[in-house]
Amino acid sequence: PIHDKYGNLINIRRYKIKPKKGEPKMLSFTLNDNKYGGTQIYGWETIKHHTEVIFCEGEPDRLCLESHGFLAFTVTAGVGSWKSEWTQEFQDKVVHIVFDLDPAGRQGAKKMADMFAKAGIHAYVIKLPQSLGSKGDITDYFKAGYSSEDFKKLLTEAEMYEMEKFKE
Repeated sequence: PIHDKYGNLINIRRYKIKPKKGEPKMLSFTLNDNKYGGTQIYGWETIKHHTEVIFCEGEPDRLCLESHGFLAFTVTAGVGSWKSEWTQEFQDKVVHIVFDLDPAGRQGAKKMADMFAKAGIHAYVIKLPQSLGSKGDITDYFKAGYSSEDFKKLLTEAEMYEMEKFKE
């Protein structure tokens, strides 16, 4: 289920386990000719009352983080679809960014951290271990045997993002 920032249910997404070539892997709820698949923050309902949250790359990663006890959010249509008006919703928050280890994930994390920093929002880019491979992500992190306590340590050891000091 996808909720808006007011807690209203606005979409239900399903995933195809093995989509055929050219088919979408995600299906949004459709009723008659009405489609409900617009871009949204997945996690509004859990993050709005908290001051420290984790921004991850994709719905499965958000669910993984939640299952390990962490408040997380993501964008339903990918990081590149972030709406500028959402930024103000994070003014009173500390945002930890944990994206995939691939080049797109590293670039996306820097882009989002830049955006938060420019808005005066404290952002931290979490660096996952390189042992997860060049395409590793937070789900791979926990699959590799790391615990919630290990991840808490990554959160506490992270340095606040500063645009001029960040190295991918």
